[in-house]
Amino acid sequence: MRQNTCSPKGKAHVAEHAPSLHPRLGPPTPSLAIERGERNMKMVSVIVPVCNAGAYLKQCVDSILSQEYGNLEVLLVENGSVDESPRICMEYAGAHGNVRMLRQQKRGAYAARNLGMERASGAYLLFVDADDFLPDEKAVATLVEALERTRADIAVGNYLRLWEGQQIEANRHGFGDGTDTDSLDFRFQGFFSGGVLAYVWAKLYRRSFLEQHAIRLQPLRYAEDKMFNFECCMWGARYAFAKENVYVYRKTPDSLSAKYRKHFDRTWMAIAARTERVRKQAVKGGSQCNARQGEKYAIKESSKCYARQGEKYADLSVHTVFFAVFFDAKQEYGHSGGRLMAIYRTLTKYAGYPFARKCFWQMAHGTYVREVRQPLWRMMLWCFSMGMTLHFYAPLALMIRLLIGCKIDERLSSTGKKRFGTTWGNTSYHSRPFLNEDK
Repeated sequence: MRQNTCSPKGKAHVAEHAPSLHPRLGPPTPSLAIERGERNMKMVSVIVPVCNAGAYLKQCVDSILSQEYGNLEVLLVENGSVDESPRICMEYAGAHGNVRMLRQQKRGAYAARNLGMERASGAYLLFVDADDFLPDEKAVATLVEALERTRADIAVGNYLRLWEGQQIEANRHGFGDGTDTDSLDFRFQGFFSGGVLAYVWAKLYRRSFLEQHAIRLQPLRYAEDKMFNFECCMWGARYAFAKENVYVYRKTPDSLSAKYRKHFDRTWMAIAARTERVRKQAVKGGSQCNARQGEKYAIKESSKCYARQGEKYADLSVHTVFFAVFFDAKQEYGHSGGRLMAIYRTLTKYAGYPFARKCFWQMAHGTYVREVRQPLWRMMLWCFSMGMTLHFYAPLALMIRLLIGCKIDERLSSTGKKRFGTTWGNTSYHSRPFLNEDK
């Protein structure tokens, strides 16, 4: 059995596979059992990065172990906790044959998830944060059914948000079997205005797809799951959608989005730069084009097909820069105690990046804006980009301060709709914006 030697306390503790992995831990979902039979149920590996989550960990693991889907393993990746989390992980690994505990040095959630992916045995991967949980016993079966019904690479479900002790319906993605997942508007809604595609949770991934394209989480200070899903999208992932709620997201006081961090512009620009690099690799890769074209025509048509594909995905890096400016401006404004000059400095800081200037110039001329379906977002993209291109930093700073004062991000978010009762915009897609996405 492979051992993990990254533990800060010496050798790793890895609970081995028990012979009882394949025997069912609970009754399978009837629809799955009838259609394929129990023996054909592919294993789901549930990866849980754990770091100082002792207060929530039992609820998380219990919600996974209570799933009706009959073939799953749980990988608890202990990541340098100083609370009771290691003890809880060991107790579950000792008591359940399908639970394994992995240890590593405290390197962050991205490294814990990557280790889980390396050690996973399942055909499908499900990521669950240790302070979140699954809402009912059918969550895993729902995602598996959606994935296998459509032969997709990623199944996406809806989720609930735990807000002040209550589960609130946070995000209805509004996508379905007829959604054009190749369009710019789909990517804008999925990654930015709604954000349902941006997170690794509330999704089921086909492991072979991730391995085929060597997709792993990157060592970023923020939004590493967004970059992960960017890469999935650019490598031509096929999506399936489930309308059911399959996840409960808990916002805690330790959430990363609630903390101030210096130099976030460097992280956002690093994400934009990596997106460009991966986009160009996808242009050269040829795997998606070859799948579309017959073998007879693949070589002849691949260059033209992938040139179009590469241009198409350029909107991901461009829109990342746009939303990053507002996010960073809001962070700096709050940290400064509400000083307008903090927003002004943020705008000029981004204007100093040649790639950012190029992005705003393109959007000011309508590129990557015309295809956005919602008029409100089209107007915001164009007006802001025009202001940045013309160096109208003072008026833009005033506009951003007004938007922050109106709590525009909360009004567009899931909890904001409940608190403020706003209904403007397409709420199916605007339920949780780019600005408040990560823990």
